[in-house]
Amino acid sequence: MDIDRILASVPRGFSRLLILKMLKDRPMRGRELILEAEKLSKGLWRPSPGLIYPLLGRLLSEGLIEEDEDGRYRLTKRGEDVLSDVDALKRSIERQMDFLTTLSVTGKFLIFDVIERIVSISNILWENIEKLSKEQRARYKEFLKRELRRIEELEAREKRESVKVEGESKEESEG
Repeated sequence: MDIDRILASVPRGFSRLLILKMLKDRPMRGRELILEAEKLSKGLWRPSPGLIYPLLGRLLSEGLIEEDEDGRYRLTKRGEDVLSDVDALKRSIERQMDFLTTLSVTGKFLIFDVIERIVSISNILWENIEKLSKEQRARYKEFLKRELRRIEELEAREKRESVKVEGESKEESEG
Protein backbone atom coordinates (compact mmCIF):
# COMPACT_ATOMS: atom_id res chain seq x y z
CA MET A 1 0.00 0.00 0.00
CA ASP A 2 1.36 3.42 -0.99
CA ILE A 3 1.05 5.61 2.12
CA ASP A 4 1.77 8.80 0.17
CA ARG A 5 -1.16 8.03 -2.12
CA ILE A 6 -3.46 7.49 0.87
CA LEU A 7 -2.34 10.71 2.52
CA ALA A 8 -2.70 12.60 -0.75
CA SER A 9 -6.31 11.55 -1.22
CA VAL A 10 -8.91 13.95 0.08
CA PRO A 11 -12.60 13.44 0.75
CA ARG A 12 -14.93 14.22 -2.10
CA GLY A 13 -16.07 17.84 -1.91
CA PHE A 14 -13.18 18.86 0.35
CA SER A 15 -11.36 20.74 -2.41
CA ARG A 16 -14.53 22.75 -3.12
CA LEU A 17 -14.74 23.98 0.47
CA LEU A 18 -11.00 24.50 0.72
CA ILE A 19 -10.99 26.75 -2.34
CA LEU A 20 -13.88 28.79 -0.96
CA LYS A 21 -12.13 29.15 2.41
CA MET A 22 -8.83 30.14 0.78
CA LEU A 23 -10.58 32.73 -1.39
CA LYS A 24 -12.29 34.12 1.69
CA ASP A 25 -8.84 35.06 2.99
CA ARG A 26 -7.69 36.73 -0.23
CA PRO A 27 -8.20 36.67 -4.01
CA MET A 28 -5.91 34.20 -5.80
CA ARG A 29 -5.15 32.81 -9.22
CA GLY A 30 -5.50 29.09 -9.93
CA ARG A 31 -1.78 28.46 -9.55
CA GLU A 32 -1.73 30.28 -6.21
CA LEU A 33 -4.61 28.08 -5.00
CA ILE A 34 -2.64 24.95 -5.92
CA LEU A 35 0.46 26.17 -4.07
CA GLU A 36 -1.52 27.34 -1.04
CA ALA A 37 -3.33 23.98 -0.79
CA GLU A 38 0.04 22.23 -0.86
CA LYS A 39 1.35 24.60 1.82
CA LEU A 40 -1.70 24.11 4.06
CA SER A 41 -1.37 20.31 3.79
CA LYS A 42 2.35 20.56 4.61
CA GLY A 43 3.19 19.07 1.23
CA LEU A 44 0.94 16.01 1.55
CA TRP A 45 -1.59 17.14 -1.06
CA ARG A 46 -1.03 19.13 -4.21
CA PRO A 47 -4.22 19.44 -6.25
CA SER A 48 -3.65 19.12 -9.97
CA PRO A 49 -4.61 21.81 -12.48
CA GLY A 50 -7.05 19.19 -13.83
CA LEU A 51 -8.88 19.36 -10.52
CA ILE A 52 -8.57 23.06 -9.73
CA TYR A 53 -9.51 24.72 -13.02
CA PRO A 54 -12.70 22.73 -13.73
CA LEU A 55 -13.70 23.26 -10.10
CA LEU A 56 -13.12 27.01 -10.45
CA GLY A 57 -15.33 26.91 -13.56
CA ARG A 58 -18.14 25.22 -11.59
CA LEU A 59 -17.80 27.70 -8.72
CA LEU A 60 -17.95 30.56 -11.24
CA SER A 61 -21.07 29.14 -12.90
CA GLU A 62 -22.71 28.69 -9.48
CA GLY A 63 -22.00 32.34 -8.64
CA LEU A 64 -19.90 31.43 -5.59
CA ILE A 65 -16.77 33.13 -6.93
CA GLU A 66 -15.93 35.72 -9.56
CA GLU A 67 -12.84 36.40 -11.61
CA ASP A 68 -11.34 39.86 -11.82
CA GLU A 69 -9.49 41.35 -14.78
CA ASP A 70 -6.13 40.21 -13.35
CA GLY A 71 -7.24 36.55 -13.39
CA ARG A 72 -7.67 36.38 -9.64
CA TYR A 73 -10.69 34.66 -8.18
CA ARG A 74 -12.56 36.10 -5.26
CA LEU A 75 -15.49 34.98 -3.14
CA THR A 76 -18.91 36.46 -3.90
CA LYS A 77 -21.60 37.25 -1.34
CA ARG A 78 -23.27 33.97 -2.29
CA GLY A 79 -19.96 32.14 -1.70
CA GLU A 80 -19.68 33.77 1.72
CA ASP A 81 -23.22 32.62 2.52
CA VAL A 82 -22.34 29.04 1.57
CA LEU A 83 -19.29 29.14 3.85
CA SER A 84 -21.42 30.58 6.67
CA ASP A 85 -23.90 27.72 6.25
CA VAL A 86 -21.07 25.18 6.36
CA ASP A 87 -19.61 26.84 9.47
CA ALA A 88 -23.02 26.86 11.18
CA LEU A 89 -23.46 23.16 10.40
CA LYS A 90 -19.97 22.46 11.73
CA ARG A 91 -20.69 24.33 14.98
CA SER A 92 -23.95 22.47 15.43
CA ILE A 93 -22.26 19.11 14.90
CA GLU A 94 -19.46 20.08 17.30
CA ARG A 95 -21.98 20.96 20.03
CA GLN A 96 -23.69 17.63 19.59
CA MET A 97 -20.36 15.83 19.56
CA ASP A 98 -19.37 17.47 22.84
CA PHE A 99 -22.41 15.85 24.39
CA LEU A 100 -22.10 12.52 22.62
CA THR A 101 -18.39 12.05 23.19
CA THR A 102 -19.05 11.79 26.90
CA LEU A 103 -20.51 8.35 26.15
CA SER A 104 -17.39 6.25 25.63
CA VAL A 105 -14.51 5.60 23.27
CA THR A 106 -16.77 3.36 21.17
CA GLY A 107 -19.32 6.14 21.03
CA LYS A 108 -16.68 8.57 19.81
CA PHE A 109 -15.62 6.27 16.97
CA LEU A 110 -19.24 5.74 15.99
CA ILE A 111 -19.89 9.48 15.98
CA PHE A 112 -16.84 10.26 13.87
CA ASP A 113 -17.88 7.57 11.38
CA VAL A 114 -21.42 8.92 11.13
CA ILE A 115 -20.20 12.50 10.72
CA GLU A 116 -17.76 11.46 8.00
CA ARG A 117 -20.59 9.77 6.14
CA ILE A 118 -22.88 12.78 6.55
CA VAL A 119 -20.21 15.15 5.24
CA SER A 120 -19.51 12.85 2.27
CA ILE A 121 -23.19 12.65 1.37
CA SER A 122 -23.57 16.41 1.78
CA ASN A 123 -20.55 17.09 -0.43
CA ILE A 124 -21.86 14.76 -3.12
CA LEU A 125 -25.22 16.54 -3.02
CA TRP A 126 -23.58 19.96 -3.22
CA GLU A 127 -21.54 18.88 -6.21
CA ASN A 128 -24.65 17.60 -7.99
CA ILE A 129 -27.35 19.99 -6.74
CA GLU A 130 -27.77 21.63 -10.15
CA LYS A 131 -28.57 18.22 -11.63
CA LEU A 132 -31.55 17.75 -9.31
CA SER A 133 -35.02 18.62 -10.52
CA LYS A 134 -36.91 21.45 -8.82
CA GLU A 135 -39.03 18.85 -7.04
CA GLN A 136 -35.95 16.97 -5.80
CA ARG A 137 -34.35 20.21 -4.59
CA ALA A 138 -37.57 21.17 -2.80
CA ARG A 139 -37.67 17.76 -1.06
CA TYR A 140 -34.02 18.09 -0.09
CA LYS A 141 -34.64 21.59 1.24
CA GLU A 142 -37.59 20.35 3.33
CA PHE A 143 -35.47 17.48 4.64
CA LEU A 144 -32.76 19.91 5.73
CA LYS A 145 -35.30 22.21 7.40
CA ARG A 146 -36.85 19.24 9.25
CA GLU A 147 -33.43 18.04 10.43
CA LEU A 148 -32.46 21.55 11.52
CA ARG A 149 -35.66 21.76 13.60
CA ARG A 150 -34.79 18.41 15.21
CA ILE A 151 -31.29 19.66 16.05
CA GLU A 152 -32.72 22.86 17.53
CA GLU A 153 -35.21 20.84 19.60
CA LEU A 154 -32.41 18.60 20.84
CA GLU A 155 -30.29 21.60 21.80
CA ALA A 156 -33.22 23.22 23.61
CA ARG A 157 -33.89 19.98 25.52
CA GLU A 158 -30.19 19.65 26.42
CA LYS A 159 -30.16 23.26 27.61
CA ARG A 160 -33.26 22.70 29.78
CA GLU A 161 -31.70 19.54 31.24
CA SER A 162 -28.42 21.36 31.89
CA VAL A 163 -30.22 24.20 33.69
CA LYS A 164 -32.20 21.65 35.71
CA VAL A 165 -29.03 19.75 36.72
CA GLU A 166 -27.26 23.01 37.63
CA GLY A 167 -30.25 24.05 39.76
CA GLU A 168 -30.32 20.70 41.57
CA SER A 169 -26.60 20.78 42.35
CA LYS A 170 -26.92 24.36 43.58
CA GLU A 171 -29.76 23.31 45.92
CA GLU A 172 -27.66 20.40 47.21
CA SER A 173 -24.69 22.65 47.97
CA GLU A 174 -26.91 25.15 49.75
CA GLY A 175 -28.71 22.42 51.79
